[in-house]
Amino acid sequence: MSEERRKHSRFLVRVLSEVRVASTGYATDGLLLDISIGGLYMRSRAKVLLGATASLSFSHRTFGPCVAKGLVERVSQVPRLRGFAIHFNEITESYKTYIEELEARTALDRHAIIAKMFDTTITVSA
Repeated sequence: MSEERRKHSRFLVRVLSEVRVASTGYATDGLLLDISIGGLYMRSRAKVLLGATASLSFSHRTFGPCVAKGLVERVSQVPRLRGFAIHFNEITESYKTYIEELEARTALDRHAIIAKMFDTTITVSA
C-alpha cells in the first residue's frame, strides 16, 4: 500500500516479539517493524493465512496492557521481507493512548516511549 493511501501514520518500532499461531501451537520470534492506530507490519517466518484473525498485545510501563485485534490483510513470502500485515478493527483505550503519545512526539523522542514496551506477542488464529 502506498504512503498516499494510508489513513494513519505509521511508527517504526523494531521490537522483538513472539508470534504464536494458535491453531497449531507454533511459536517463533519476529520483529514488529511498525505500528499505527489502524494496523501493523511484522517480519516473521511464521506461516499465517490471509484473512486470519490476529491480535497484538503488549505491556507498557506507562499505559499498562495494550491490545489491538484485527485480520491479516497481507502476507509476504519474499525472503528478506517475509512477514505479514494486520489491519485492526478493535483497539483498547490504552493502545489508542499509546499511539496518540507516539504521534505527539518527535521521531527522536519516540524511542523513550517505545523502549517501555515489553511482553509483545502477536497471536494468529488460522
